[in-house]
Amino acid sequence: MNKLLFILTVILAVSCDDGEIIVENLEFTNVNVQACETRASGTAFSYVFYKLDRTNNESLSLTLTIPIDLFIEDNSYGPYVLNSSNIVEYRKFNGQPAATYFCNDIPSATPTITEFYVSRGGEVILQTAAEMQDDNDGIPAAIEILLGDSDSDGIPDYMDIDDDGDNVLTVNEGVRIVNGAVSQTLSLDTDGDGILDYLDPDDDGDGIPTIQEDLDRDLDPTNDIQVMGGLASYLDANSATAASPAVTLYRPHPIQRSARVTITINDMTLSATNKEIRQVIYDFGTYISPVEQIIRLPTF
Repeated sequence: MNKLLFILTVILAVSCDDGEIIVENLEFTNVNVQACETRASGTAFSYVFYKLDRTNNESLSLTLTIPIDLFIEDNSYGPYVLNSSNIVEYRKFNGQPAATYFCNDIPSATPTITEFYVSRGGEVILQTAAEMQDDNDGIPAAIEILLGDSDSDGIPDYMDIDDDGDNVLTVNEGVRIVNGAVSQTLSLDTDGDGILDYLDPDDDGDGIPTIQEDLDRDLDPTNDIQVMGGLASYLDANSATAASPAVTLYRPHPIQRSARVTITINDMTLSATNKEIRQVIYDFGTYISPVEQIIRLPTF
């Protein structure tokens, strides 16, 4: 038995000569994940996510080029193999790196990098979820989430600036919130059919859909008034003229959104000269994007 143990010890000692395996947690405690501005080229999107510890003078970065705009949809993406386009790098510096170190077009020559590891294997998985999003239509998202997709245009009500798909914005259809609920008054239900105007595709009940009472076809029925000083056609049951040719286009839907992107790297290997850092599952962290306007298009 002792002889067998001696042989195994020799084998292990020899096998380690090819490179030292470093057990490294790469925790970056209290260091937030940051990102450079996304760059788009054709159908490809390039990202740089990074953790920069300016106290311990070290960094960990992920460069990723994929055919996905990560910040628009709630979804899971990947796995994406680490290769020549998707790269993880660990750096140790001899001084404090600038806060803008990763996002400069020309990398700074100082401070000097004293340790450098680059990925030789692994897969990246990303999970995107809304941190904040609102269509600013006057109805709280908490209420609209319960309504689903009222007009079946592929955009849920809480992200839909036109909940009934009639090209009249919800915020312009008399919506009021009373004690946290949508209030119904006579002014909110023009034709008295029990359906609030913001959910009624035929507001005046004249048999012509509101969207088709856009006579100048500018995607705005509110400015089509046939009688001087009168109501817009879509609110006047006595004005029953349809657009010709029919209106087939819908307004783009801008919403304000911030996304939370959680990054996990599986089977990650980082290599330096005769050294390796290996992580079976590495929680790179979570990045929260700035609030920005995104555009959604109805798909009836």
